[in-house]
Amino acid sequence: MKPKTPSLNREKDSYEFPNSSGTFSHPGKELNVLIETLIPYGEPVQLAKSQRIYLKQKEENACYLLIDGYYTLRYQNDGTIISNIYPPIIAGLAELFAKHNPGYFRAEVATQAIRVNERAFFKCLADHPEQWLTIAKIQSYTILRLLLRDQQINTKNAYLTVCHLLRDLSAQPAIIREHTIAAHYILDRTHLARSTIMNILAKLQRGNHIVIKKGGYMVEINHLPENLFKDKTT
Repeated sequence: MKPKTPSLNREKDSYEFPNSSGTFSHPGKELNVLIETLIPYGEPVQLAKSQRIYLKQKEENACYLLIDGYYTLRYQNDGTIISNIYPPIIAGLAELFAKHNPGYFRAEVATQAIRVNERAFFKCLADHPEQWLTIAKIQSYTILRLLLRDQQINTKNAYLTVCHLLRDLSAQPAIIREHTIAAHYILDRTHLARSTIMNILAKLQRGNHIVIKKGGYMVEINHLPENLFKDKTT
């Protein structure tokens, strides 16, 4: 199944693994093979813009093959965004094993996905046991990526958190970047006070460290100093 719309992807990865020397990277090839293997076992479903993807259908868990559009992964309790998600990816893969959903996926544009229920998923693995290694690689990558993201976001230094999220915003596809207010991007992903975020952004603008156009949309990052509040240019 080919995407109906041009694929979106980060222009660069803001969650690169330090000291990996390219030995541990996104398992894109393996993921595509797993998705192609699972497609005959699933059924297409239409997703509306802003629709929450439910991983349980009639008391049975399911995963979704996300091939088109783009999505967000959010916490169940308050909707805080964990990450933007770009296809190809399988939503609900971990939940098929854990039976616990601390987060949920949301379609950010109207699109189509393929739902594979739990029984069909394990039937596929019985038919294609070589795909277990692929699942292990995907889960390993996901765990380490989320740990790295947590380390960069959940810091006691609000300025460093804002800087990381500004870099993350600048790495998003142009169509996302151009329609996302910088302050909202940070507010949706942290529990920082709005006043704190706006103060940091204002200082960065005054120091010409970032360029934000009318409406709050970030145009570019010039330079993010290590310590904004001791920087002589602010």
